Amino acid sequence: MGLGASLQAQAVTLPTTTITFASLPKATYGNPDIALSITQSAGVTTTTSTTPTFCSLVNNTTVHIITAGVCKITAANPGDLTHKPARDVTRSFTIAKAANVVTLSNFSWLSMANPTADLTTTQTAGTTTLTTSSTNYCTLTGNRVTAIKVGTCTIRATNPGDGNYLAAKTVSVAVKIALVSTVSPPTAFAGPWKIRQTTFDDTTSLNDVNNANSWVANNWYHTGLRFQIAQVVAKSTTHISYVVTDSLNRPTPNKVVNFSVGKRDGGSNARVRVGTQTTTGVDRTPQDQLLLTATTDSNGVVSFDITGLDETARVGLFVQLAAWITDLAVDTIDITNLEYSIPVGGVTPPVVPPVTNTRTLLWSDEFNGALGSAPSSSNWTPDLGDGCDNPAGCGWGNGEAEAYAACANKADGAGSMIITSSTTTGDATCTSNRAWTSGKFTSYGKKHFGYGYFEARLKMPSGGGTWPAFWTLGSNINSVPWPGCGELDIVEYAGNSPFINTSAAHYPANGGWHEYQMGALNNTTVLSAGYHLYSLLWLPNEVTFYIDDRQVANIKKSDLGLTYWPFGPNAAGVNPKMYIIFNLAMGGSYGGGIASGLNKAQFSIDYFRYYASNGYGTTPTNN
Repeated sequence: MGLGASLQAQAVTLPTTTITFASLPKATYGNPDIALSITQSAGVTTTTSTTPTFCSLVNNTTVHIITAGVCKITAANPGDLTHKPARDVTRSFTIAKAANVVTLSNFSWLSMANPTADLTTTQTAGTTTLTTSSTNYCTLTGNRVTAIKVGTCTIRATNPGDGNYLAAKTVSVAVKIALVSTVSPPTAFAGPWKIRQTTFDDTTSLNDVNNANSWVANNWYHTGLRFQIAQVVAKSTTHISYVVTDSLNRPTPNKVVNFSVGKRDGGSNARVRVGTQTTTGVDRTPQDQLLLTATTDSNGVVSFDITGLDETARVGLFVQLAAWITDLAVDTIDITNLEYSIPVGGVTPPVVPPVTNTRTLLWSDEFNGALGSAPSSSNWTPDLGDGCDNPAGCGWGNGEAEAYAACANKADGAGSMIITSSTTTGDATCTSNRAWTSGKFTSYGKKHFGYGYFEARLKMPSGGGTWPAFWTLGSNINSVPWPGCGELDIVEYAGNSPFINTSAAHYPANGGWHEYQMGALNNTTVLSAGYHLYSLLWLPNEVTFYIDDRQVANIKKSDLGLTYWPFGPNAAGVNPKMYIIFNLAMGGSYGGGIASGLNKAQFSIDYFRYYASNGYGTTPTNN
């Protein structure tokens, strides 16, 4: 046959994908999540827990322990165009029971003169049982021991453990009963109770003082309520701890605590797991989505693990938590929102604001004045004083530490207006009747704005206690007092929480009292490190706030059920207008404690611009 007569096609055999899956070490219940070590020669490997009762997977790369037992994880890989599918690889490891420790209270004051003592026990888990073999000298009824005659009374505490904890070592306490004891009996633990969470503080979450105060004023919760909003990563596990103290402020051991997950009246919408129980993310008011119980340890501490189950992070996806003993409205408690707004990997993707490409600039102030010049009097008026002659009252109704003076608002000559807040040490040339002198200027009576898109490029001040804001009030404020006039906080910032910016809409509830909705973002950089864009899209039936084109909050009239919405047309069909405010407050309910040694801070405003957008927007007027 000739050379080219018949060339046979050669079959191509693809190599098989290989998975290298490192063995998993033995673990103990309560251990932190375990990172998987997996590599592959091609394709993408996915992992599955084949024992979901005992363990689950977080983000395909981490194992979360649920209960003691044997955890099995299977890795699969379908290969790709150049490799055949891999053989599944399964790794398993034992989750051992954790140690269980029991304590038994002392009762050394027991005597014939003080013949009874109420015993307390603490345990890591399980049920502790008390017994006595000294029945000639004392009796035991429940947790109360009673002396019968002089002698030695011995009490034993035993605990068999449970599904996740080993049996505890038996604890014995012996007391010699005399006619009279030299030891005085302690004061019993008693309410009212305080239950405070210790996981988040003002540097890792937003302390929403205004909402907390409003809820207390409505008699929904007890004085001392704290409301924290913490932004966490989607599908992550949060370990939250609470300490219980009694009426004498003593940490209280062996106290049963109720834990509301997806708390009633909270509007929680995130799906979470606590232990082996999960929520659906559907509000069940007047019931909690989950109501669990646990017992405080010897230090009065109780803890819970909450795992997010929703795949995708977004602003406004949250679960509300609270721990309590007597009642949510009776005890002094903390309410905590875990907001699953940070995507896996910790980088928040940009959210493009829903504005049209035909956005048209209607008015702006670029603040290009000469060095040391004041804001243009054609556009702005300085607001002066400490609030004492204002309806809000001294401290501007928020306990602020500053008085406003015109000398605090000065152009830097390079295209920005600078509001400087200072003590006399920081700037002896600009002073007032208060320890801090700062600046505030508004467009009231000069420029009033309708619907449209508002934008300012701002650099936040640094230092604890600083409270800058870019916001609006209804131009009808003199005839329709706040909150009826409406307030839109395009951005507020607290130097004590340097990564977080907040936005809010304030309005009257249907009952007439002040109410507001807000949003917050936990940024990856300190906001005082550079300039950022803060924006508002105001439409007749909704408002949307942004930072650097990422949505902070979207608030719709239709979601609130309001009969009166100050940000849309009134009953006569008249559209509202608002005026702009820039200010730098110090301290107060939002700013918090002023940092020791701080004597000067600066809030930089590069420009303010107002655009027509989405078919709305008109040239600003002076009324």
